[in-house]
Amino acid sequence: MSANFDTLTNVATDLEGKITDVDVFDFDLDPNHVLPRDKEWSVRVKWQVSGLCAPGLGGEWQIRVNLESMGGGFEGTIKRDTLAVNSVPPALNLNYDKTIKLPRPDSISRFIAGTYKLVVIITHTNTGGGVTKQTRMAGFYEGHLLEFTDSDV
Repeated sequence: MSANFDTLTNVATDLEGKITDVDVFDFDLDPNHVLPRDKEWSVRVKWQVSGLCAPGLGGEWQIRVNLESMGGGFEGTIKRDTLAVNSVPPALNLNYDKTIKLPRPDSISRFIAGTYKLVVIITHTNTGGGVTKQTRMAGFYEGHLLEFTDSDV
């Protein structure tokens, strides 16, 4: 598993972030890395932002779930989701937890059975004066290999 998080200052005492856990669940919510192509599945992402600037954060987290083919097949974003920064109370340690329901792989154009790498990207946006802007904060997770099968036997 490879996970890192760039913050606005990259000074740990001011603001530090990390993706702490990524879990994959099949259609009946069992942890699994072998998934049928014809069933929905989900990814649970946990991350933490801490430091002296953490209580002053606002805006939203943008979460993208991507798959990278280990051979021929689909590559790209399969789902985008958001979570308000203030969904947890202001504190020096902010712990986030988001489960993202994902579509049936066979409903995605160019998706074929096979092995894929899961990649999760978390970015931050701020709003003010009627404008939404992406900040320089971003977390990256590159890890689990997943096998999508044509049938659930």
